[in-house]
Amino acid sequence: MTTTSAKSIFEEQEVCNSLITSLETNPQPGAITSSVVICAYTEERFDDLCAAVEGCLSQSVQPTEIIVVIDHNSDMKNRATREISGVTVLSNLYEKGLSGARDTGMEYASGDVVLFLDDDATPRDAWLEPLVAAFEDVNTVMAGGRVEPSWDNKEPVWFPREFNWVIGCTYRGLPVTEKSEIRNPIGASMAIRRSMVKKVGTFTGELGRINKGFTGCEETEYAIRATNAIPNSRVIYVPDSVVDHRVPAERAQIGYFLRRCFGEGLSKAVVSDIAGSKMALKSERKHIVSLAKSIIKDVSHGRLGRASISGMGTLFTIYGFLLGTFRKRKTS
Repeated sequence: MTTTSAKSIFEEQEVCNSLITSLETNPQPGAITSSVVICAYTEERFDDLCAAVEGCLSQSVQPTEIIVVIDHNSDMKNRATREISGVTVLSNLYEKGLSGARDTGMEYASGDVVLFLDDDATPRDAWLEPLVAAFEDVNTVMAGGRVEPSWDNKEPVWFPREFNWVIGCTYRGLPVTEKSEIRNPIGASMAIRRSMVKKVGTFTGELGRINKGFTGCEETEYAIRATNAIPNSRVIYVPDSVVDHRVPAERAQIGYFLRRCFGEGLSKAVVSDIAGSKMALKSERKHIVSLAKSIIKDVSHGRLGRASISGMGTLFTIYGFLLGTFRKRKTS
């Protein structure tokens, strides 16, 4: 009968601890792998891009790879290649705009899940892990996190938080703190199961912001297409996955607010034409009820300025939708 010494027990424990650490930092083949894609187009936001990359590199669970896609800007592509380490820098291979850039990133990505992050959105420390964990449910095809505004200046008193979508952030009216099923994620922080792309296809070129344009909603159309194409599929909102989305001073202006509302209306007209108005406007019908209640509350509390802005934003969005619908029908 042999006696195990205290020293050998200690050594075995050290080996065991080392193995556990290795497993935690180097996921095994069965684990879900992830690729982060960050799309950028202007050197004006180069510091924001660097902050976004740094946030990805400091995650509690590391992504398999980080891909930066530059949208038809060779000078910026060269600068990003020189100055940003730990990433793969690509040029947009397709049409100019966010849809083409995302398609480029998704085509190159090798992870089971592809996470898209805006170049001016900085992920908090535990952003990636809960978003990827949503895909442990085999029915999850897309997921989105919580997007909080990070104002360069103080948040304007007139700005209604029901319109946070104007600045690409989670808005009042969504289940902000509860994990739930949603129609579509917010594009600043969303994830897609890469294997479904064969069934669903790529982002549509009719949508997707180009430079500082006001059209968008490509993620809305894609989510509708995905859930229509794949039985029992779900899109999940994950509130524990948080990014801070920078809001520069020029986006805190009423003119920007109204132009963005108008652009949203135009975009929703395109989505309705592609996917049908029933799904394209499903969330909007619910939200307008919440918005009406908010306007009544603001009026009753004497916040007439904010109530007026909410009313104007609603009208500009509806006007954009009607104009976009008319144009599509005329073209058809």
